[in-house]
Amino acid sequence: ADVVRPVAAPGAEPDAPDDSLVVLGLPKHISAKDIEKLLAAYAPGHKVLRVKPKPHTAVVQLASKEARDLALAALEGKGVVFKSHSLSFRAMWSAEEKLERHQQKRKAPFKTSEGADGDKRQRTAEEAVTPLHAVPYEEQLVRKADSIRDVLRELASRLIKAKSGGEWLSKPIAKANDGRVCELAPIVRAPVIREYRNKCEFTIGAGADGSPCVGFKLGQFKDGITAIGDPSGCSNVSREMKAVVRAVQQSVAESGLAPYVNTRGQMGGEGFWRQLLVRQNQKGDLLISIQVNPTGLSKEEVRTPVEAAASAAMAAANVKSAYMQTYAGVSSPPSDMPHTHLSGEREMSESLGGVRFRISPNDFFQVNTAAAEKLGEVLAGLVASVGSDLPLLDMCCGAGACNFTLPPPYSNIPSKRLLRHFSRLLKSRRA
Repeated sequence: ADVVRPVAAPGAEPDAPDDSLVVLGLPKHISAKDIEKLLAAYAPGHKVLRVKPKPHTAVVQLASKEARDLALAALEGKGVVFKSHSLSFRAMWSAEEKLERHQQKRKAPFKTSEGADGDKRQRTAEEAVTPLHAVPYEEQLVRKADSIRDVLRELASRLIKAKSGGEWLSKPIAKANDGRVCELAPIVRAPVIREYRNKCEFTIGAGADGSPCVGFKLGQFKDGITAIGDPSGCSNVSREMKAVVRAVQQSVAESGLAPYVNTRGQMGGEGFWRQLLVRQNQKGDLLISIQVNPTGLSKEEVRTPVEAAASAAMAAANVKSAYMQTYAGVSSPPSDMPHTHLSGEREMSESLGGVRFRISPNDFFQVNTAAAEKLGEVLAGLVASVGSDLPLLDMCCGAGACNFTLPPPYSNIPSKRLLRHFSRLLKSRRA
């Protein structure tokens, strides 16, 4: 919420850019009073009318444009540091400047990365979806542990401040855990760190050169980045999935139908090919579903090119199930939107913790099966340590892995999904 220090002069526009400056690089959570003290220390004598804190930034309104410019001049070159954060300051952009910057971003075909020689080059799909791919796994584990420690400290601080910690959390308890809400157990290594994803959603669009490409987005549409990157260098994607991608990409190029492009924002876009979903089990079986835009086409005109692409995928890899999905909306379809079965088996089976699961295109399942089994072992150990008298509720059951892989008596944990199902069932029976 906005924090107002005195009220601005009558007739003044609170967010008028001419008299406002922006503070960048702040901690995520900061108060208006902190900003006022900061400016009083580094740019004294400038009256602050209003402070609007946001995560990592704040907008400060001064008495006039001249006062704003003087304050910026006083702050320039001082190397202001606040709570170990180095800060920077700039004038607030006008609406026209914001529009111009947005249009400049829209003109950029893709994000760039800096090469070893310092030159700017095209960002790769590997950098977009696995930003830590060049970091040794041991260092990744260290970074993850540090990140989770920060989260636990932040959680403790918020719970204590809101007086929501109850008897189990107090300042002395948090202090004993280095300010964290609880102790952090050692990070468990993933058994498989390459080609581990059992589900990938590949966007069908245009590569940086404009030719059809099936792969990963290199940026966000809101930033004007629509180029798709080739996933062949992505270490988290299996060879079998990459073979399917190549086959479908070739079929898309030969179809004469354009990939879907959102040309009108919320009004939608045009084009046929949208997305390729690929799922894979540990045996190497694959399930695919090809999403297309049916606008302006008959059912036969929609189905024929999709069946050709599915046949190409089946010839390239061990695809056991093929589906299609039609969607004419702007962004992503609802998670329960149906898929039409084309050929092969209707479900894919997967084994997790000695239990066999049947998986369809829309089902949620952990994307790293081997790591999910490790997670189940850790969870079983925690459950065993608290005894069987403690009631448990699975709030994110997905395919129900926790329900089925835990030993008795917890193999029948009630889940949020099951409770919701029974609630709907009771309501229908009452009616």
